[in-house]
Amino acid sequence: AAEEAARALGWDVLRYDLELDPRKAPQAVRDAAGVGVHAIVTNIDCAYASQEFAEAKAKGVLIIPLFAFDCTDPTVAGKTGQSYFTTFLNFTFANGEKADAVRYGSIGGVIAASALIATTNGTAKVIAVTDITSTILTYTHAGFMTQMKRCQDCEVVEEIKYTGADVIDGSLLTKIKDALQRHPDVTAVRGANSTAIQVGIAPALVAARMQNQVLVIGGEGQERDLDLIRTKQGLNMTLSTDSHWMGWAVIDALNSAFNGEEPRVPGLGAMLIDRDHNLPPS
Repeated sequence: AAEEAARALGWDVLRYDLELDPRKAPQAVRDAAGVGVHAIVTNIDCAYASQEFAEAKAKGVLIIPLFAFDCTDPTVAGKTGQSYFTTFLNFTFANGEKADAVRYGSIGGVIAASALIATTNGTAKVIAVTDITSTILTYTHAGFMTQMKRCQDCEVVEEIKYTGADVIDGSLLTKIKDALQRHPDVTAVRGANSTAIQVGIAPALVAARMQNQVLVIGGEGQERDLDLIRTKQGLNMTLSTDSHWMGWAVIDALNSAFNGEEPRVPGLGAMLIDRDHNLPPS
């Protein structure tokens, strides 16, 4: 979507696919700066290629994150560094209150936990799944865990932490299948994102014939997520966010930076969807 938005502005676009491997980030940034790009939209955290981002910035390249964090965030490197990103999305809530990306990310986890607590009447036994290579998902997971601790009779029976490599080689699916065997009394699963739901959680539950006894929340509300909800095949609720709109919003913010302007509020929101609420017919 970011590429589509950039082309709508008449920009030339190069795409570098890291294939879910953050170790490929330094070379991608070097290559981009080497061919003389004016800007970089990065889906990878700054700390995975801090030197290369610094060199790109020194060349005058504008840098903006798409679900990524600047080197000032300590999650990847274990310590804070300098800022190399040029501009950011303007996270402003409907009441006019501004929030940083950390808070914006953690709120999704809080909402997911609240939904599970309410739906299970405060008795959820949960397997929580999170991608440890994604800082935004790390903060979402932290928000989820913090909210779950407020439920006296709830229990997170296991945390499954995975990486992009686990998605590619099938390890994620195996990890979830094994966890379901260890915890046959589990009543809920929280998925990190649509990938975790579609590739791991839903197939594992269907294989174990547990899709009708375990409440699952997760995903971004992609079309496939909604189909899983409709057919009761391993997903019950999703906090739907418009990832395509995020891509367009990032390009809009970048365009503002080129024009020397502050980024406008992009109107990003979220909607909780289950079979009985907010589910479109198709």
